Amino acid sequence: MRFALVLCLLAVTAPACDSPGAGPSLPSGAHWIAYTESAPGPIGCGTRPTIVAGTGIDDLREKVVAACSRPSICNQSPAGCWQDLQDQPGYVYIAVLIMPACTATTKDDVAESPTAIYVVHWTGHAQGVCNMMLALPPYRLFVVSRSGLHAGTVKVELQLQTEGGSTATADTEVELG
Repeated sequence: MRFALVLCLLAVTAPACDSPGAGPSLPSGAHWIAYTESAPGPIGCGTRPTIVAGTGIDDLREKVVAACSRPSICNQSPAGCWQDLQDQPGYVYIAVLIMPACTATTKDDVAESPTAIYVVHWTGHAQGVCNMMLALPPYRLFVVSRSGLHAGTVKVELQLQTEGGSTATADTEVELG
């Protein structure tokens, strides 16, 4: 009887675990690539997933301000809009806004095909009670080489994947001359 009670308590109180090898799924027709994630940027406006891309850091800053419709977004802190970053020729700058997952495991990766860049954010099962207050998250900056991309318009897609297999997307485009 005690054994059954212990098993019942474990089943009720044990957090859901992510399966072994769980993580982002590669988008169809793409391959994983190297990327750099920079320091967090300005606090975003709103709570829905957002993606903004540019071919230069100044271009990206302008698009972040436009997406937020709050001109002071880049004046909140001295390095709030990546002012300390220097433009690197041959790279695409991608800013994403994703709500925090609280107690769930998250993994990020970046993939590309010749005509698209995919920022994949994977969220596993929650690992306990979330005591986080609802707050607006900061933009995250990913820097990706343009070397494997075709010239012209390139789709830039944020994929939000879950352990359960669902995927939500947000996308934009960037012009590579």
